[in-house]
Amino acid sequence: MEFESQNTERKIIEASLRVIEKYGISGTTTRKIADEAGLSEVTLFRKFKSKEGIIKEVKNYCSQYFVDLVNDTFSYEESTPLEAYLEKIFLFLVNLPNYDFNIIKLALEEGHEVSDGEKVFKSIFESIMEKLSGFFTLKIKQGEIRAVNPEVLALNIFGIIFEATVLWRLYDLNPKGDFNQYFTDFMDIILNGISSEA
Repeated sequence: MEFESQNTERKIIEASLRVIEKYGISGTTTRKIADEAGLSEVTLFRKFKSKEGIIKEVKNYCSQYFVDLVNDTFSYEESTPLEAYLEKIFLFLVNLPNYDFNIIKLALEEGHEVSDGEKVFKSIFESIMEKLSGFFTLKIKQGEIRAVNPEVLALNIFGIIFEATVLWRLYDLNPKGDFNQYFTDFMDIILNGISSEA
């Protein structure tokens, strides 16, 4: 019986994510979720009590899923080369499947609709910053990059890659040429700066 209950809850969560993808959080209704899940609204309310309860559970589910994904993707060894690590992150974000990118869209929407204390997806970005800062701290100690504030570097690197991905995926503002050349140019700017002085 418990397996069936968990199965129904997962069905509701997955249907909710699809409805949120189509209509946004504000356009999502329990009727739309029930229709998408092939269940009655009564079943939704038995499991989650309210639309807000469903949305909260969807956010918790997606947040944990994405934190696990981030922890795997942003992991590194002491010997991981700087360029290879940044390329792995770049390719991870650029090639996110639609399901995963929809979680990012949900996180962005959450950022506009709820107070800081209620932001479930904050843990995703905290995890990313922790991993990147740790990596840059290691590379500073190893002498591969000059002594800079690793947290500022992490925020800027991730900000650039993340914003580029959002612009490409949401607004179809793709770079001229191919992604390999874009990454090569990005790394040139990161490693060599923009100053004309040698």
